[in-house]
Amino acid sequence: MTTKNTLNGKTIDETTWKAMWKAGRLEADALPAKSRAAYKAYKDAYKVAQDACDAFEKVATEELAIHAKVDTAKYKFLFGYNFGKLAVVIVDAVQAVTTGNGSLTQWATFQTRPNVK
Repeated sequence: MTTKNTLNGKTIDETTWKAMWKAGRLEADALPAKSRAAYKAYKDAYKVAQDACDAFEKVATEELAIHAKVDTAKYKFLFGYNFGKLAVVIVDAVQAVTTGNGSLTQWATFQTRPNVK
């Protein structure tokens, strides 16, 4: 007995269905209406949160640089958020551009840091 796989009212062939689930990918447009709306609300909220995070990091960098007497042309503040705990490290601005896979702490351990007073 063959079952029909449908998504958002459209029949999907067995090969495509298995490939979608095996790959763990779904197209948002293919979701049922309520799921699609909830996903859109999530994405919108995520964008607002990301914008707030960017604004926070900009202001915090400016204030911390003044307080710690750090030259932001030479050094960069990197912020980490791990389970609601805020972390910040100061690293060489040139070396701050990376695609490292470690934690903020692991990455910062290998960086040159200024003498903060």
